[in-house]
Amino acid sequence: MSNKSGNELKFIKKLVLIIIGLCAFLFSANKMIQVISSFLLILYFVSWIYSKILYKNIEIKRTVKEFRINRTDFFTVTIEICNNSFLPLIYSEVYDTPSPLQTFGEGARFCVSLGAKRKTFLNYNISGSSRGEFFIGPLVLLASDPLGFFKIKIEYEEKCRVLVIPAKRDFDCLIKDGIPQGEIIVKDKRYEDLSLYRSIREYQSGDEFKRINWKVCARLGKLFTNEYQDSLNSPFFIYLDLNLNDYPNQFRYKVIEHAIEITAALLLHSKKLKQENGFATNGIIKCNNKEIDGVQPYFPIRANQTELLLDITALLQPIESKDFSLIDNLKKSLWNLNSNTNFYYVGFKKINPEVQSLLMSFEKKLNIKYFLCEELS
Repeated sequence: MSNKSGNELKFIKKLVLIIIGLCAFLFSANKMIQVISSFLLILYFVSWIYSKILYKNIEIKRTVKEFRINRTDFFTVTIEICNNSFLPLIYSEVYDTPSPLQTFGEGARFCVSLGAKRKTFLNYNISGSSRGEFFIGPLVLLASDPLGFFKIKIEYEEKCRVLVIPAKRDFDCLIKDGIPQGEIIVKDKRYEDLSLYRSIREYQSGDEFKRINWKVCARLGKLFTNEYQDSLNSPFFIYLDLNLNDYPNQFRYKVIEHAIEITAALLLHSKKLKQENGFATNGIIKCNNKEIDGVQPYFPIRANQTELLLDITALLQPIESKDFSLIDNLKKSLWNLNSNTNFYYVGFKKINPEVQSLLMSFEKKLNIKYFLCEELS
C-alpha cells in the first residue's frame, strides 16, 4: 500500500509541474517566461520519450536457468544486458537476489553504462553452505533518463534454481578396516564382456570358432582368437539411515551431513566402476515440488541414474521415528535385491537393534557392508 501511495504522489507532483508550465506558457504576458516554460516542457517531454525508448529496448536476463553445485564449491552466475535502442544507457544499477546463497567480493550489485546497440555480461560467484534447493531472483535493473526526470525499472522475474548437493568426498578416504571394493576386474572367462574388446592371441585348442578373427588370420596366415575384457557386474544398493533418534544429540546434524556425503561418494564410486546402483532411505524429500515433497525415496537398481540420485541426496531431511516406520524401505529394498548385490548400509555407529537383526538375516544372500559415522567431539 505504501509503494502504491508513493507512486501516486510522484505522479501528482509531475502533473502539477506540467500544468504550471502550460499555464505559464499560455497565459503569461512575459515572453521570457513563455520561452523558459516552453523549453522546460519540451525537455520534460524529450526525457519522457527517452525513458520509454530505453524501457522497451533494454533486455536483462541470466544465461542459465538452473544449475547444480557441490556444497562448499562455487559457481559463476552470468547476467546478460542488451541495449537494443539507438540511445545510450548513461547510468544504471543492476542487482540480483541470490540470498540465502553466499556471494563473494562485491556480491551481486553492479553499476553499468552501455552504449547504443551494445551488449555486456556481468559475473558474480555464489556458494552454498548447506544442501538443498534454492532460487536466485528477481533480477532488477534501475536507470533513468539523462536528467533523472523519469525512473526506469526493468525486472527479470524468472528465477534460477540452484541445487546444492553434498560436498565431494574421496571414496578412498572413507574406506576402513578392509572394506575396499577394488576395480572389479577379474581373470575368469565366465565373466568375459563381449562388448569390451581387449586383444588377439594365437588360436588354442578348445577356442570357440565364433571368436576367431578371420581378417587377421587371412593377413597373417595363422589362426588368431579375439580376447575380451574379463569384468564383473556387481551392482550397488545404498541404504541411508536418517532416523533422527538414532543419531547423537551433540553435533547431530553434522554427523547426519557426514552420512549423506558418504552416500554421495558411494554413488559416484559406483558410476566410476560403471555399475548399476539403487538407493533408499527412511528420510524424506523436502522441496517445492508438491508431487515428491515429504516422500520417502526408494529407487530400485537401474543403470544411468547416478545424477538423479545425487539430486535426491541434496533434498533429503531426517525424520523422527514417530512420523514414519523406520525399516519399511529397508525391508522392501532387501527383499527385491538379487544375490551377491553389494548392499551398503550408511548410518550412525550405534545401529538400531531391529535394523541390525534384519540385516544379519540377509548376510548369506547379499554382500552387506557398513559405513558408520563416528560421534563428533
